[in-house]
Amino acid sequence: AVGEPLEFLVRSDGLVEVRGVGDARVVHLVRAQDVQALWARAVADGKEIVAVVEAEDPTDYARMIEVFDALKAAGAERISMRLPGLL
Repeated sequence: AVGEPLEFLVRSDGLVEVRGVGDARVVHLVRAQDVQALWARAVADGKEIVAVVEAEDPTDYARMIEVFDALKAAGAERISMRLPGLL
């Protein structure tokens, strides 16, 4: 079974909008270096969660990778990357 999505939108100002798991309308605004701790809290209760990483600006691949690396360091096993400009 596919887990609930937890979406990470990397904004052009470097901050990350996080939404999903529970009330998807609630948006948390964090720094990329806070993603690892946020992920650890999200999965603490044993829920299966899929991370979805996307960039607001198509040139922000380095920032996307920074978030991806933080998720991997936190133990995320299922990460989807949405590349801007691609279907």
